[in-house]
Amino acid sequence: MVNTDAEFSFVSTNSICQGQPVPSLFRPLFDAGWRVSFAHRSFVWDSAADDEAHVHVVIVGFSQGPVEPVAFSYHRAKRTIEHPNNLNGYLLDAPNVFVEKKMRPLFEDVSPMVIGGKPADGGYFQIKTREEYEDVISDSVAAKYVVPCVGAQELINNKERWSLWLADAPRSDIAKSPILRERVQGVRDFRLASKKASTRRLADEPWRYAEVRKADGPFLCVPRHFSGGRKYFTVKRCESGEIATDACFFADDPDGLLFGIISSGVFMAWQKAVGGELKSDCRFSNTIVWNNFPLPKLTDEGRRAIIDAGQAVLSARGLYHGASLADLYKPADEFLYPELFEAHGKLDEAIESAYSVDFKGDENKIVSHLFNLYAEKVGE
Repeated sequence: MVNTDAEFSFVSTNSICQGQPVPSLFRPLFDAGWRVSFAHRSFVWDSAADDEAHVHVVIVGFSQGPVEPVAFSYHRAKRTIEHPNNLNGYLLDAPNVFVEKKMRPLFEDVSPMVIGGKPADGGYFQIKTREEYEDVISDSVAAKYVVPCVGAQELINNKERWSLWLADAPRSDIAKSPILRERVQGVRDFRLASKKASTRRLADEPWRYAEVRKADGPFLCVPRHFSGGRKYFTVKRCESGEIATDACFFADDPDGLLFGIISSGVFMAWQKAVGGELKSDCRFSNTIVWNNFPLPKLTDEGRRAIIDAGQAVLSARGLYHGASLADLYKPADEFLYPELFEAHGKLDEAIESAYSVDFKGDENKIVSHLFNLYAEKVGE
């Protein structure tokens, strides 16, 4: 017998309402008849201690009786109160569905995304300074194998970095280049000294990255972690020849469609709803966030509009010479880059048009619609 007078609540870190933990915690509770009656969405819990730690927490209440949910949100010290129809495990006004890990994209036009190459090289493939770069390319043989390298720091903060990419290099080139010989020997020695058997086995081919992943053409590059509070993703569309490290994810993006999709406010709303966080920073996941993103079937006209609007965002970025993505998307400084955010507004319009819904920038409305699309797709 269900006790309709039963209620309980708890305080927890905000991680329980994000990413993979949500199905494990909330599905058994919902199956047992519990419903979320109120929620204080993520906020900072401060203590009076001298060495206080800023912990991001949620407060969630449950009931087995009829509920009229109430949600409290906190943004820049301002509290808002909502009366949603339902509060799901992500503390959103949306159906009680669970976004779980998938190894392939669930929706059309969303191409696979994988983690970048893992060198396991002891730093011997990496070229991190201009002086080191000039030294390496002074060797005409080694110069053929120097490629631009993009990790999270390079992508977000516009830093220079290069790497040796020797996966297809003839062994004869390695043998006759003093620089390549020295660096490949360094990789081999590093791997042989590892405590991991799997790393020691890689010493047999010390000219290769441990995990060899490289795009064949233009690609979308996404940092695995990035600062929260930004209105749009700090992502980059890279050219052929660059390589992404394992601090990033990447996906082939020959026409720029993927850049347009992920650079929209709609996608950021989805990230904040289902992606995990480190404190208040965003943690991107290809298997949860990307592969489950509810994208409607695009018409040729809608696809072209998103690609063109995404290109306009890239063009607007180019107006601000020397500005990094960290600069351009710093929340307090958005007013400094009006052309960029005007271009993002046009991109948002193109994305919303594809959904045939005028969200009017209402994030709750966006997320509710996305969860409904997702529920239809997975049959929940």
